[in-house]
Amino acid sequence: MSDESMGAPTILVADDDPDLVALVARRLVKAGYRVVTASDGEEALQQARQLGPQLAVLDVMMPKLSGIEVARRLRASAGTQHIPVILVSAGLPGELVGQSIPADVDAFISKPFSPRSIPNMVEEVLARPHQVG
Repeated sequence: MSDESMGAPTILVADDDPDLVALVARRLVKAGYRVVTASDGEEALQQARQLGPQLAVLDVMMPKLSGIEVARRLRASAGTQHIPVILVSAGLPGELVGQSIPADVDAFISKPFSPRSIPNMVEEVLARPHQVG
């Protein structure tokens, strides 16, 4: 890690598609963020608990724990409830509303999406006041 990235916000990117993770991570690093990655929901939860990222980008469909379940567990823990969550899914946002997703996430991105859009979305979510509880 370079000296310049030491003060940069840390973003957790979790998806079971390594190519997508690499693309998103590359865009975020280029935009000045520090990136940590996870390939399944359990690893994402562990990374969030250990590293306390400033934001998590979670795929809905991941092995072990879904992005939805990771978001719920983050919100349920005092140590991680402050972490904003961007949920990424190939499904439609309307399909997720019935699962009470809006309370657990701060933004939603539908696949396919342009990796170029991720830094702007991250910046927008980080700029919002984040409500805990």
